[in-house]
Amino acid sequence: MEKNTSISFEKFTEGSLKEFAVVYDQFYPQVFYLTLRFGVNIADAEDITKETFIKLFRLRDQIGSESEIRAFLFISARNSCIDYLRHSTKKRQSFEK
Repeated sequence: MEKNTSISFEKFTEGSLKEFAVVYDQFYPQVFYLTLRFGVNIADAEDITKETFIKLFRLRDQIGSESEIRAFLFISARNSCIDYLRHSTKKRQSFEK
């Protein structure tokens, strides 16, 4: 993990809220910034970022190592942004018809 913050990976995968909070505090700004770079508005970027962390918590027992946390967050956020943009484009197109 980055910085001096480290977690007990075993406790994280077991569902420790303390360990999850460390991950959340460490990566929230980076994931949020990534969503903004996709051109998502601030409110939706916050929603996508929070949903990304909810997915991480739900699937925490499937994360194989501490280094996979960051990859999971960024890939999941990227995919959510793509889905959001795809959906919003289809929505706009249906209004234009």
